[in-house]
Amino acid sequence: RIVDERYCDASLSLNSVAEEVGISQSHLSRVFHEATGVRFVDYVIGARVERAKVLLAGPDSVAQIGRDVGYNNSHSFQRIFKQWTGVTPSEYRSTARAESDRKT
Repeated sequence: RIVDERYCDASLSLNSVAEEVGISQSHLSRVFHEATGVRFVDYVIGARVERAKVLLAGPDSVAQIGRDVGYNNSHSFQRIFKQWTGVTPSEYRSTARAESDRKT
């Protein structure tokens, strides 16, 4: 729940959540993986990328969207987005807009 509510917080980390809930990082990591089937960091990245996809339909710049989903560095956001989706945020935006235009 904490991750789902605060994935856009750039300071969100395994350590910060472990401290908040009062358990060790290693225990949280193990329990989180057992509960979700993915590593903590991958869950956070996935949540951020999915939210970025939604925001890319709007008018905000790619850099602003990166900040909005928890990345202080635009280059890091663009690199991670491409690793996860296979396209840059700008390419994703263009493709999504073209698909939207075809539907209307």
